[in-house]
Amino acid sequence: MKSDVVGENKAKKFKELLDKMWSDYVSANAHSSIEQNKWNKDDSVPLTKDIVALQNHLRTIEDQAIADLRQNVTVSSYKQLSESLLAQVIVFNKKREGEASRITLETFKSADTGHMNKDMKHCHL
Repeated sequence: MKSDVVGENKAKKFKELLDKMWSDYVSANAHSSIEQNKWNKDDSVPLTKDIVALQNHLRTIEDQAIADLRQNVTVSSYKQLSESLLAQVIVFNKKREGEASRITLETFKSADTGHMNKDMKHCHL
């Protein structure tokens, strides 16, 4: 508007730099923060009899797979154990499979271990 050629060139260079670097620095960090906030979201939905029954069933499968592995190590027993444990993590977190399977060790170690849902506190783990 003021016919400032130097200012106009600086603005154009800044816009080019912003377009090139946005996805590397700003967008990736913002997406990562959003995902971590979803994992730490407080959930006040109480446990139901169906979820407790499912958890008990998964524990039964886990115990059987462990007993089978102690007697004879087989791929099917190991697969049963790993699937049972993954399902228990998903049920415990009340989240989709994708979040549980893609969680990083750093995120797991830095998770908030503060306030515990009272229903979870009374659940036998």
